[in-house]
Amino acid sequence: MDYELKTETKINVYRKIYNEVKNDPDVLDVGYPKEKEDLDFYGKIGDFLFDFSIKTKVDMLKVKASGDFNLSEDQLLDYGNSIAENETGIMFTTYDQKVIFQLSLPLTGMEDTAAESMMVESTRRFIAFMKIASDKMNELKKENPVLKNKNESKTELPVEQLTETTKENEAVAQNTDQSPEQELNVSGDENVEPEKKAELSDDTAERANATDPDTEPVGINLDAEDESAENLPSTNLSSDTQASEKDMELESIMLPGIDPQRPVVIAGPCSAETEEQVMETAKGIADKGIKLFRAGIWKPRTKPGGFEGIGAEGLQWLKRVKKETGMYVATEVATKDHVFEALKAGIDVLWIGARTTVNPFAVQEIADALKGVDIPVLIKNPVNPDLELWIGAFERLYGAGIHRLGAIHRGFSSYDKKIYRNLPLWHIPIELRRRMPDLPIFCDPSHIGGKRELVAPLCQQAMDLSFDGLIVESHCNPDCAWSDASQQITPDVLDYVLNLLVIRDVNQTTENLTALRRQIDGIDEQLLELLAKRMRISKEIGVYKKEHNMPILQSPRYSEILEKRSSMGEQMDLSPDFVKEILKEIHEESVRQQMIIMNEQ
Repeated sequence: MDYELKTETKINVYRKIYNEVKNDPDVLDVGYPKEKEDLDFYGKIGDFLFDFSIKTKVDMLKVKASGDFNLSEDQLLDYGNSIAENETGIMFTTYDQKVIFQLSLPLTGMEDTAAESMMVESTRRFIAFMKIASDKMNELKKENPVLKNKNESKTELPVEQLTETTKENEAVAQNTDQSPEQELNVSGDENVEPEKKAELSDDTAERANATDPDTEPVGINLDAEDESAENLPSTNLSSDTQASEKDMELESIMLPGIDPQRPVVIAGPCSAETEEQVMETAKGIADKGIKLFRAGIWKPRTKPGGFEGIGAEGLQWLKRVKKETGMYVATEVATKDHVFEALKAGIDVLWIGARTTVNPFAVQEIADALKGVDIPVLIKNPVNPDLELWIGAFERLYGAGIHRLGAIHRGFSSYDKKIYRNLPLWHIPIELRRRMPDLPIFCDPSHIGGKRELVAPLCQQAMDLSFDGLIVESHCNPDCAWSDASQQITPDVLDYVLNLLVIRDVNQTTENLTALRRQIDGIDEQLLELLAKRMRISKEIGVYKKEHNMPILQSPRYSEILEKRSSMGEQMDLSPDFVKEILKEIHEESVRQQMIIMNEQ
């Protein structure tokens, strides 16, 4: 049986935790946002700023702590991994000298009593953990006296929770003498009138006046003193879940030190096989100036029996790559467990594979696991040519708060392989670019071609179509690769391919080009007029067939049109296949129009 937690249960937990934290001498600057619709509060433990949130429209608890430190990436990784290694459910990540610990606790399907107990105990465990994390950081700073927490020169409140760092706001935010019962008067009874569900005192209403962008509040409004019932926020689905590609405001996926000029290159082996293979390949790629290293840790295979990845052990090899080469590292995730392991290991970029993108349940699981985490996520197209399914994956990630998104075009599976392993079907990523112009698109020539000799021409095609980057499989010894050997190239060959690329200026528009485009526009108009005229004649033919009891489909006539027009097109330097495809579409529309006439009474 599916349970939905009562509002009263969530509020009881909120009050209990808030009281405990507020009375904890180790927790400072406890307060909550003014624009309060989720059950949120924040505070400070040592050098870490933390946020507590119980969602009102979904059954989920999230606690996050972050700090900025003048430490090297290696120091931060060693520090975070050493203390979070044995903490189940607490995720660790780091980027740009920021340390983030997070606990996300889905409560879907739980009974209220069990959920309440789990939320309380999990939060207590997280707070206790953060005290240890703070102590460990203090020890590390003592060992390195030149180091200084970046927050020490900033406001005492989380930057993301302040719209202005005025003294007035700081003073008000530090005033936490009220009890949750005074701060919060919300009934769990859904039948109670909205205006009685949430009230704040005048004093409380003057607290910090912004929300954490990672926890955009939805659902219950706890600042409703001057708000009428009809203006209260809806308790329908979160606006996060309703985001469409038109509503998305994407953020840059670029990491510090990476040149944003096309192409942004991600390279590395299809699979991490051995530590020696990973390191040899990584050093070869790093020597070519590439900053992003990829390797598959978990490999979803088409059929059982193949190499399905080395597993979590390989994440330690990627950490070594970061440490010894200075490159960022990326890997594929297919489950929430993969996400947790990757974040714990400090992976910088994640991607979702084609076989995962095709499953909305799997994508949603990954999205839920990533809530509150600031990390670039790339999404490969589904194996089948379904643009809406692809866009749906972006919407799910965006709804979870992941705004640093990118696409990977790896081609589409086909029974008839012919030249390509996966058909490029370039019109699909082109349409994706039209609908989501701010979304960076990477091309995966390795999986499209399936052969190393096709990598170079596919890279150039991608650049000619204004793709933003490339993700190429590169192996120190491709012929001996444990997976996809035929499509991998050495770092030296990769460097040769990249140096051959011609990068065209997408913004260059001359008078001549403008004039030529005007000609194209005029011809397109003529084509549409001719098509409309052809359809009118097709309808007249449909009337004739109906009056004379003739079938719509006249196979000999259709074959004659295809043969003659294809031959004519070839004489005009048009591809026969191209002409046939156009004529097939026109014929289908003619048949459809005649079917309407036949069925008219």
